[in-house]
Amino acid sequence: MSEAWEDRPASLPSGPGNRALVEDWAAWAIATMAIWLAPVSYIVDALDIPSSSLTTVISVGAFASLRRKDIKSMADAGFGKGPSVWWFLLFPGYLWQRATILGDDKRMFWCSVGSIVLAFVLMAAADPSVRHRFT
Repeated sequence: MSEAWEDRPASLPSGPGNRALVEDWAAWAIATMAIWLAPVSYIVDALDIPSSSLTTVISVGAFASLRRKDIKSMADAGFGKGPSVWWFLLFPGYLWQRATILGDDKRMFWCSVGSIVLAFVLMAAADPSVRHRFT
């Protein structure tokens, strides 16, 4: 058994993993991260800061913080360590693994894919050089 399981209060149901105890807000924030981080690149560009490096640091930091909260919630509910830390390279994969571990459907995964597509569409629409090609 995992350490998290042994440290659980006696009032919680016995057995490996109680899905009802897992908080989903951090996972939903990860799933929609591409949309709410897209404006960061515009702000960074407006401040004349090298955007790729700062945006990457902000994105990785946000994912790491949210992942840590999500993993803690899963561990507290008895699901062990959760998906590997290497999923920061492809955060939709983290959500796929999370859903598999919890026995959930893949809606957070598909939401993350949709948010990435939407973020790219919004960024392309806001870029004058891209808009000029279609007008």
